[in-house]
Amino acid sequence: MERSVPVEGEDGGSGSVTLVVEPLPGQEPDLPYLIVFRDAGPGRTGEVPPDGAPGTASLAVELDREIRDTGEQLQSFTEEHETALEELRSSNEGFCQVSCQQVSPVGCGR
Repeated sequence: MERSVPVEGEDGGSGSVTLVVEPLPGQEPDLPYLIVFRDAGPGRTGEVPPDGAPGTASLAVELDREIRDTGEQLQSFTEEHETALEELRSSNEGFCQVSCQQVSPVGCGR
């Protein structure tokens, strides 16, 4: 879910914040959520400014940083997933060896 929310600053000025709420992988009923508050600035409507407009360069830098951070997160999640999968395979092999030895004194023929 993503929604623009109007806010009032301590100095009496107004602006808006983009609120993003995304569920993260987890188990019910304690499903965790990622909540992001992005400053949309005064009068910003969420439209992308045309090239050369004020703020375009800073928006591009911010988007590049978000893409890089997301890529790093994805790489980290992928490595964690591969490690967990390898641990599961190793555990499964050990379980199979123990099970085969209990069924047949010769083993499974591996």
